[in-house]
Amino acid sequence: MCLAAASTTGNTGTSPSGWLCRLPPGISAVRPHPKGSENEILDKFAYFCSMSQNDKDILYFVAFCLESFKNKHGISGKEASDLFDKYGVKQYLVKNYDVLHTQGMPWILEEIDEILGL
Repeated sequence: MCLAAASTTGNTGTSPSGWLCRLPPGISAVRPHPKGSENEILDKFAYFCSMSQNDKDILYFVAFCLESFKNKHGISGKEASDLFDKYGVKQYLVKNYDVLHTQGMPWILEEIDEILGL
């Protein structure tokens, strides 16, 4: 069961993935919250609960690629994420997920290095 925010009414609902989400009163997934606040984190979790399983698989794949790249090059997660953003690697991984996720990580990391010109 996930605790998630999606309305200001405190109602409960079922996400598309079938998880029951209890919605705390006063928490909204649509109004902006200060960065890093508990409400912002709950809003992001609510969004995650509502994602399809395929979208979650793609998200996990991108995170795994980023973590593998970070470890290979001995850089921080922020540095890796900034490089991925600057050169469109995240978008490339999402767009080509169907093919890329069937490949081995060494090959995927070579592809990423090529995109970044390393």
